[in-house]
Amino acid sequence: MAVTVTYTIDDPVSFGLSVLIPTVIAVSVWLAGNKNVWSWPLGISVQLLSGIYAFVTHDWGWLISPLVVGPVFIRNWVKWNRESHQDDQSTVKKNEVKAKVDLN
Repeated sequence: MAVTVTYTIDDPVSFGLSVLIPTVIAVSVWLAGNKNVWSWPLGISVQLLSGIYAFVTHDWGWLISPLVVGPVFIRNWVKWNRESHQDDQSTVKKNEVKAKVDLN
């Protein structure tokens, strides 16, 4: 017995957002893999868009992403910023040590 699934595009805006949201999530994850600073704000903002989309369309499946993936994006952004600032501070300390050695 074959099952046929038919998908119609009744609302082009809804269809566009249902394609755009996962695409932007994939791009933000790709940017994160390249250590691009814009990956985190992009990923968090698309989670907000996904939540708004869920409430406007009453398609509650879209809430999974902002409730599960959103906190992961926020956690990783905070962690990435902390590590970035620690690297900056260690570079400054190395430069200070080099300056002291050069003076002697």
